[in-house]
Order: sequence, then C-alpha cells, then structure tokens
Amino acid sequence: FNQSFHGRTLGSLAATGQDKVQHQFQPLLRGFRHLPYNDLEALKNAIGDRTVAIMLEPIQGEGGIHPATKEFLDGIKALCEEHDLLLLFDEVQCGFGRTGHLMGWRAFHETIEPDAISWAKGMGGGFPIGGFWLSDRKMAGANSDSISSVLGAGSHGSTYGGNPLASAVSHAVISEVIDQDLCSNVQAREQQIYETVNGWNHPMVKEVRGAGLLIGIALNESTKIPEGLLPSIHMCNVLAEQGMLVPPAGGDVIRLLPPLNVTEDEVAAALTLLKSGLDTLI
Repeated sequence: FNQSFHGRTLGSLAATGQDKVQHQFQPLLRGFRHLPYNDLEALKNAIGDRTVAIMLEPIQGEGGIHPATKEFLDGIKALCEEHDLLLLFDEVQCGFGRTGHLMGWRAFHETIEPDAISWAKGMGGGFPIGGFWLSDRKMAGANSDSISSVLGAGSHGSTYGGNPLASAVSHAVISEVIDQDLCSNVQAREQQIYETVNGWNHPMVKEVRGAGLLIGIALNESTKIPEGLLPSIHMCNVLAEQGMLVPPAGGDVIRLLPPLNVTEDEVAAALTLLKSGLDTLI
C-alpha cells in the first residue's frame, strides 16, 4: 500500500510504497501494485486474475503511524477468501507487544488470521534477528501441501535470521514480554500518552494516532521551523537537544517508541520534554 515500508532488500524494497525509499534503486522487481491504505473500494477494483496476495502493515510505521481500520481488515479478509488470495502481515515494527498485544494486528481486529507474518525488531529487543510464520492453510486448486510446507529445511536462510545467539536472545526477550505481562503495561502507557497529550490542546499538535507504544504525533506548521526543514526533522532535533530521542515518521509526524517496560514516571518525564519542545514552535 502507499506509504508502506517493508525493508531495503530488493524484494521488500519493491513492496514498499514510497518513491523516496525506492529512488535510485530501479529497476525494481515486477509484480507489486500499490494502492491507497484503508481504501477498500480501490483494493476491490485492483484485484485481477494474476493477483496472488495482499500484503500490509497492520499499522504503518515509517509511513506516518496509520492503523488499519477494522472495516478495512474485514474487507481484506473477505476478498482473500473470495479470490483465494494469501493475506500477508508485516509485523516487523508492530509485533511482539508494541501495540499492547503480542501480535500487533490484535489491537485492531481480534479474530482475523493471516496466512503469513514477518517479524524482526521487537523479537530481539534490539539484537538483530528476523523470522516469519506460515499458516497450514491449503490453497484452492493447489496440491495437498499446506502453505507452511512450501519452504522446507535448507530452502531459505538469512545471516541474522536465527543463529544460536540471536535465537537465545529472542527467547529471553519474548519470555520477558509474556512472563512480565508487558502488554498490560503498554496499554496503560498508551492511555497515559493519549490523555496527557490530548489534554494539552496544544496548537502544534494536529493529531495523536497509533496504538500501544507505537504512537505518532502529527505536527502543524510553524513559522519557527527553519525554511527547507521538515517539521518532523526539526522536532526530532529539538527533542534530541533536550535529551529525548525520537524518530520521524514522514514529513510532519514524530514517533514515540519507548521500551515496553517503560514506567509511568518515565513516560511523564518524556512528555514534559515533548511539551517543552512543542512550546518552542509557538
């Protein structure tokens, strides 16, 4: 979908729906078609005889923190069933507790089940590792093998995919997320952030959106932002000078991505810095 981000390998770069990321990497792999996010009608009209899968981030991260609506996910699932398509979720940024649920899409839909999921980032707590899951669904018209049997032992590999050290780290991280019920903390801190920031009614805050601890703060324009500098980049620089590190998510959105075990006091301290930074633009 437009504004998606799926990675920087040749295949994932072609799947990404942002020209700025693909710039100077042409020719890209063929076969990907990009559509407006959360636009079910556009998706219906784009499906043809050669369509095999629908791929999306349940919540777009780098593209501006845009969650999929439940209606959009319902429609996607229905289209996959109607046309016998695969449903692929990219949970590299939103998986393993980031949205307040072990699987990121559960923040937006409780029952939908994808056919494949890609993971990374959160499953290693900062240590490099990636992984994916495939369902046991059998496709209509295919042989009796399930999707999960397509890739056998030795048919796929990755330097950081799952070496012994990375796997041990990931096991420890995921165990901590589950054993300490960090998803409950994430949901509580999400509520704290939303209530605090929305309670400011700050003239520089256009919108607060996202889920769990994947929160986007959309910014309004300001005459105090240096000419030629994106609002998100300027705000990241201002906050860095105050001791708070945040990444941008597009031209006018900053991302709040604290650790899943962040405390109430730590969030309060961070929001104090955020308000101070926003005040410099009034």
